[in-house]
Amino acid sequence: DNLLLFHGRVKLADLGLAKFAGASTASHTGLGTLGYLPPEAYDQHRLSNTVDLYSLAATYVKLRTGQEPFGENPTEIVRRQAAGEPIVEGLEPWEAEWVRAALAADPQQRPPDGAVKWVRRLYEVLRTGGKAAGNGGQATQAVVGGKAESQPAGKRPEVRVEPLGGDAASLEDALALVAPGGVIKLAEGTYRLRAPLIITQPVSIVGRGADRTRVVCDQRGFLLRCSAEGRFAAQGVRFEHSGNAPANVVEVAATDVCIEACWFLEGAADAEGTLGHGLVLSGGVRGLMRACTFARNGDCGVLLMEEAQPVLEANQCLENAQSGIAYFGSASGTARQNVCRNNQYDGIYLAEQAQPVLEANEGDLNCKRSKTPGERARESAG
Repeated sequence: DNLLLFHGRVKLADLGLAKFAGASTASHTGLGTLGYLPPEAYDQHRLSNTVDLYSLAATYVKLRTGQEPFGENPTEIVRRQAAGEPIVEGLEPWEAEWVRAALAADPQQRPPDGAVKWVRRLYEVLRTGGKAAGNGGQATQAVVGGKAESQPAGKRPEVRVEPLGGDAASLEDALALVAPGGVIKLAEGTYRLRAPLIITQPVSIVGRGADRTRVVCDQRGFLLRCSAEGRFAAQGVRFEHSGNAPANVVEVAATDVCIEACWFLEGAADAEGTLGHGLVLSGGVRGLMRACTFARNGDCGVLLMEEAQPVLEANQCLENAQSGIAYFGSASGTARQNVCRNNQYDGIYLAEQAQPVLEANEGDLNCKRSKTPGERARESAG
């Protein structure tokens, strides 16, 4: 009853009963829903660190199959929970395996590294029909979170990049080494790309902070483009275009994203109005962009097109030549608590069928209307 469908997203309501992991539940006789709260909460009156994962997996069974995860009779629910026997009819065998692991009766037997990673792995299992992404031919086994995962032979789940030492000396070399879904860790320094970087597999790029880790390219088109089927994540990196060749800084299409505390700077515009953006999101992009800075780009700080529907939260869009944030096509999602100042035209611009939810954003009030790419092209042609 506390799961609400809101603009196509499931949200939790009534968090008055929320408690910290490790806290006692003895004072809450009505805490949680039978079959969705793990057995230790009843037997030991104690919440484990995997309580959220357990409840999420139980909810997944309900949403995926339409049936209660442990049945409807209280006696049956208690028995099945104690035995770690969820009702998984309707799930694929490889899908059911991941669900059973999260619904283990013993909290020590559940995946220990959190609900987010569990969801990512479940997504990969579903997407590949039970095989790890990129698992073609020979593979090695790596144990992550108590479960065996397949990794392509010779690929690494984590690659460290350092100018001197490390596993790789460049970001390009790191991409050749990292396994799908792996992490590339960039040390402090400037990494100059020899050519625009194209990413076609899920990966996370983690720097030491946007003021300390800098990825630069001076080529035409874009600095980095990701079209992976899976998650693209970046944290603590400054992506910066240099030179006069027209280019977007970063382009992401048809994937899930999580970008935090990154900078997108100096995109260079072209006469057609298609380049010069700090970050371009297109296709069906979902996910989160949080605490990022989009500044001094020759067009928009963030451009959202087609069916993109991410959450933009607590970002800064400053001194861009057009809009701070611009929505085109059927783009939607949510923009909240963003600061858009000193952009030449709009703080946030909506065009065509775009219908995002706008919440508590700040910006200049007396801005001009952004010019569409077509208007700018006609002006350039005289």
